[in-house]
Amino acid sequence: GFTKLAPSAVVIIGYGIAFYFLSLVLKSIPVGVAYAVWSGLGVVIITAIAWLLHGQKLDAWGFVGMGL
Repeated sequence: GFTKLAPSAVVIIGYGIAFYFLSLVLKSIPVGVAYAVWSGLGVVIITAIAWLLHGQKLDAWGFVGMGL
């Protein structure tokens, strides 16, 4: 759970900021496009962070999946 206050606060604030910017984007582009871009970038960014910070191995299929 959320036993450590500082990281929990960072996550909650981060989600708030992310959804605020998503609401701004939804004023100018359709929901379907925004959701597709949001999901795709989320996968790529999380994978890149796992690779850079945690040494997660990426094989060819991982790159193919991110490229889709």
